[in-house]
Amino acid sequence: MSERLARLCAYLDQHRQDRHERRSAMRVVGEQPALLTVLGGPVPVTLVDVSLTGCRVRHTIRGVLPADSKLQIPSLKFSARVHRVWQRGDQCGWRFVFTEAEERRIRMLLAPLARV
Repeated sequence: MSERLARLCAYLDQHRQDRHERRSAMRVVGEQPALLTVLGGPVPVTLVDVSLTGCRVRHTIRGVLPADSKLQIPSLKFSARVHRVWQRGDQCGWRFVFTEAEERRIRMLLAPLARV
């Protein structure tokens, strides 16, 4: 799973719009089609930005999204379990749910992508 996240961040880094961010984790801005699994099955969403710790998506789903879900980015063959942190209007923030071992491996893979 961690190699797929590194590929996703590399892809979005090529298409970034803005790196000005107050969060400690590097956040890469870009638009990427994705799927979010909700009670009725996978729903198309747009990945707005992504970091090591989570992502923001834009959606057209009415009502409150489930607290836990699965995010898929088919074009990059990436999927991860996610936990909803916030939801406002047509956007919501998700925290990736990784084991400690997965997170250590991802940090090592993303380190070369970080720019000072």
